[in-house]
Amino acid sequence: MPSILRCPVHLIELNYGCVCKVYHLTKLANFVLPPKNDRCPLCNKNIPIHALELSEEELWLESLSIRALTSKAQSRLIEIKIALKRALSLPDNKQHLLKNHRSRLKEFQSALEYLVLDGYYKRYFEFIDYNYDSPIVPHCINLLLLIYSEKYFPPLSYIASLRMFYTQREVENILLGDCRGL
Repeated sequence: MPSILRCPVHLIELNYGCVCKVYHLTKLANFVLPPKNDRCPLCNKNIPIHALELSEEELWLESLSIRALTSKAQSRLIEIKIALKRALSLPDNKQHLLKNHRSRLKEFQSALEYLVLDGYYKRYFEFIDYNYDSPIVPHCINLLLLIYSEKYFPPLSYIASLRMFYTQREVENILLGDCRGL
């Protein structure tokens, strides 16, 4: 799941497929990005390249992503989960969730789905089901799983969740801390 929508050097949109709907960039090792001569390697149609303007939130996310990528990687997952539990007033252990906790989780789950499907983070989570031409709701934005599961989810899922409760500066401190990395 990309957290950068454009090339930080050239400021042009990163394309992940062609309008022919046959060429989809799923592994960078398989295809050159952008494709040679800016043409689809399968249908030979031109893949347009254009500058991409970003919102304030997208600019911040781009900057945060670049800082995280260029810094020493040290896991901050425990701190992220603690911050989410604190924001939602949740117990440390999933087995201690009460009915009011689950109601609160459900309420904020809806808010997170809005952020991801219609709000600030829509462009990052827009995965098209090429069989049906409809958006796919990503499973990686389930708050209960993000907070209590041992699985590791894409960093953008945690960032979107944290942004419901914390300012950009606070999220940077939670994510980067002194160690500078997820």
